Amino acid sequence: MSRVTNVMLSVTSKDRANAEEFSKWLKEDCPRVDPRDKATGCGDLALITDPETHNWGGYKHPECDVYAGTLNHARVGSVIDRFGRVPWRVPSAVQLFVMDQEEFFFRVWMIRDGAPRQYAPTSPIEEDDAFWPSEETESTEQKRARMARRIAEEATAGGEIDGILAEFRTHNADIIDVIFAVRTGLGVDVGAAKQVVVTSVAWRDYADAQRQYLEWAEKTVLRDAD
Repeated sequence: MSRVTNVMLSVTSKDRANAEEFSKWLKEDCPRVDPRDKATGCGDLALITDPETHNWGGYKHPECDVYAGTLNHARVGSVIDRFGRVPWRVPSAVQLFVMDQEEFFFRVWMIRDGAPRQYAPTSPIEEDDAFWPSEETESTEQKRARMARRIAEEATAGGEIDGILAEFRTHNADIIDVIFAVRTGLGVDVGAAKQVVVTSVAWRDYADAQRQYLEWAEKTVLRDAD
């Protein structure tokens, strides 16, 4: 099960070396979103504006230095923190663009007053009703994405997700939706996600009462997801 974070980094030519060092840290030392996963390294960035190799449109070569890459299982908060601690030679010019799993627009981070600050709008975000067109009801994928984001944020902060699972149960969430949300939020496979849900205090009795439903789901929905 992957957990993809799309990342772009824009720097001046004076900070190419720092960009390479930042990419090396991502590849070798970046913490992963699951605090139980002690492995490090989530991917790296590549220069996409090289005059000889770029695939940009237009009649001219790009006149900027932009690096891009996809990270897997990256702890986004740690990526942003590291971005803020790099000794950039021109810190006012660097920009970090981040689009995490189940997000639909890039968050833009810049260095101001010695710290990373987000300069794209902070709201609405994907789990807000106002984010989606008013005539569009929330799809299953959007609902699971909203739930998964809550779980991922809590897990990244080192907290327990039992309270969030209890909240989902209180609001009569479908147990299959909850399992898929845990799968995405924790970056685990479906089997592990189901184990987390059905053994939690909030869902234990309900899961027992729904045993036949879960057995059917394992043969169809959950089986096809792995």
